Amino acid sequence: MQVRAFTAVSLVSTLVATVTLIGAWSLGSELARAAGTTNARTSFRAPGDAGPAPANPNLPQPTPRQVERPPTDAQMQSTLNDLAVRDLAKRLSALSPSKPMEYFLLGEEVASEARTRSDRKLARELFVLAMHLDQQAGSPESITPSALLSLASLSPSDRERHYLNAAARVAQTGPRSAAAQPAKRRLAILQPTDQTGFDLATALGLSRVGEGRRSDILLDRPEVAALLVAYEPVINSDGEINALQTIRSWNQTWATCPECRNRRTITRSDGPGTPARVRLCRTCNGQPGPDLTLNQLLGQLRAESVLLRGVHRFWSSQALVDEGQPLRDPTPEAVAESLQVDVSRAYFRDGAWVEKP
Repeated sequence: MQVRAFTAVSLVSTLVATVTLIGAWSLGSELARAAGTTNARTSFRAPGDAGPAPANPNLPQPTPRQVERPPTDAQMQSTLNDLAVRDLAKRLSALSPSKPMEYFLLGEEVASEARTRSDRKLARELFVLAMHLDQQAGSPESITPSALLSLASLSPSDRERHYLNAAARVAQTGPRSAAAQPAKRRLAILQPTDQTGFDLATALGLSRVGEGRRSDILLDRPEVAALLVAYEPVINSDGEINALQTIRSWNQTWATCPECRNRRTITRSDGPGTPARVRLCRTCNGQPGPDLTLNQLLGQLRAESVLLRGVHRFWSSQALVDEGQPLRDPTPEAVAESLQVDVSRAYFRDGAWVEKP
């Protein structure tokens, strides 16, 4: 009797499982037809069918990533012979690491006439070498930002252009750019400390969340205010004339929320005899602080990442530029590695870059 009962239960279970599988198959087929897709996951093929299911032409197809192959030696020789730059081979051989500007000027000529991958590769190499040699020379009038912008104009990738433009902004706010700044900015750029940069980054963050009084306490320090003025080109991405004045104005408006005192919520009853309830603040709506545009927010975050460069690597270069790609700092030092240019080979001999003349 127990065996019969067990057998009956087994049969019922088997029938239920079979019906479930048939239902799932039918549902999957209906969903596939409704969506207009027939792929390997939703299409049930007979054992004799061959080949993958055809892609639905109505759906957007992924675009294969375009990878620019490096030019061959023959293509490089063609560049030297065909590129419309006066005495190109002779001028390349005459380049000297002691004169970075010559690399940059020749790079501009090559870039303006570039037509092939080999042409663009040569222009990039000249710009990267000019930037690297300029950094080593330490001349007051740095050509590094110009070289980075020229590299950005040669890049076929939007992501690469954003990265190189970010590196150019970093170069413009670094110590090398101090010679072109007024005296009140010069001290802040040449002698910043990790603490001063941290204080300014903190002041910007406090201002954004409506802690204007606490932000002003930090901005009242002369070295912090001077550093904010010095980094105005990085922050000033939305047309503000004076970053310090603008942030001071925000801090005055949002010294603290007058209703919730920046607690984001208030406790209030609907009337006599009703229990008090916690509600979102009606004045700040739970978000005290100024209403920033996207460009203003990105400008402040970009400045904070630069200010904290002595504390950590640039997280913004991945979050905002590379979208999850391997982390690359937007600094001139990282560009050569990113573009795969060997800066130790600064002499051009017999159609190739070499280490020694």
